Amino acid sequence: MAKAQGQRTPFGERVRTWRRNLGLSQVELTALANHPDNPSPGQGSVSARTVWEIERRLTEEELRQANRTPTIRALAGAFGLSPDTPEYVEFLELAGIAAPDDAATYPEPEVPLFVTAGRETHLARLEAAIDRATGDKAGVMFVEAEAGGGKSSLVAHVCRRAVERHDRLVVLLGDCTGRAGAADPWQPFRQALCTLAGDTVSAGPRHVLSRRNAIRIASRAPIGIRALVDEAPRLIDHLVPIDVLRERARTGRLDAETVDRLDRVASAPPALTPLDPDQPIFRLLRRYAGAGPVILVLEDLHWADTGTVDTLFHLMRRLEKQRLPILVIVTYRPLDLESARLGDHDALRNLLTEAPKMFPDSLLDLAGTVGGAAGRAFVDAVVDRLMPDASRSFREILFAETAGLPLFVVTMLQSHLDDERAAPRNGAGVGLP
Repeated sequence: MAKAQGQRTPFGERVRTWRRNLGLSQVELTALANHPDNPSPGQGSVSARTVWEIERRLTEEELRQANRTPTIRALAGAFGLSPDTPEYVEFLELAGIAAPDDAATYPEPEVPLFVTAGRETHLARLEAAIDRATGDKAGVMFVEAEAGGGKSSLVAHVCRRAVERHDRLVVLLGDCTGRAGAADPWQPFRQALCTLAGDTVSAGPRHVLSRRNAIRIASRAPIGIRALVDEAPRLIDHLVPIDVLRERARTGRLDAETVDRLDRVASAPPALTPLDPDQPIFRLLRRYAGAGPVILVLEDLHWADTGTVDTLFHLMRRLEKQRLPILVIVTYRPLDLESARLGDHDALRNLLTEAPKMFPDSLLDLAGTVGGAAGRAFVDAVVDRLMPDASRSFREILFAETAGLPLFVVTMLQSHLDDERAAPRNGAGVGLP
């Protein structure tokens, strides 16, 4: 069907068309840039001379590349797409280019085995919460399971899928690794905010989740740093080290005003009042989410310090009934909240009591995925993936030994496979211990 007169082609479709034509000559690429369907035709016109000036600065190696990164970035600027806007990030991403150089070579992390069997309902509820958040309805979800119950793998899986399903969505992840009295103050927020500022290297593959998420994080880093300077300067060098921000500034991707304000914040005398991150973190996330949806994952909250729990509580209070594309996902072990050796968890217990009042249906309990039909379905699915020829009796033994607890199932299967690989080939299989 012919396009109606005056109807504009969606921006993403136009960029995909340009991507398919990146192998054309620069004169032809210029003609595409000057097409009347381009965004802001009055500002986005590119002459042959402009392209010639761009190409003149390229090395021979760059000229031989099919994707001419400097040219494409210059064209993005000529189209009126500012580097601190979501449209700029989308333009480069659809062109197959990572906006920041340090994300271009970020490896695709190894994805652990995950099967949905026995977890279909839980997966659907998390995805529904993400869909609501991308539709500007802020939310909070608490995922509870005992050690080895699969809460971290479930959350990581659903977040990777969300990054694939939703344009511009970014996942920020922090975790608590201390024990009672030893947790680093605000540790999960420290990790997540450093990632927000573009420090994907320190975060590591487990926190960044996927290469696509790493590229989006690094692409949006200038927005995050400007938001830090404008909305939450007290967090700089308290929760976000100044060296992380200076490293971003050295890449040349921050405007001169932001760099100047960053220098002034760094050189200011220390504040005399104690740090209270509650309001600044909310303002920072609200500003950051203006560039696209955000999922903030806080793992293993049963090891959190009181400051982290209090900050989460205040963040929830501020997100309640807000029209913001923000979802907070929290994981914890319920039995550890009752353990005397882990200290006083009154703050977290109170938070879990109040959460359903602010966010109905916000508790996702994975206890029902272990044992019964769900646990058996999980065992069968994992065996089908790793040992598709395993007998029914093998599966029965594995389920009887593990009840479908993910950590036990995968560990025992891996041990069994290792034993089989090490055993001499005499035609006899090795039984499951």
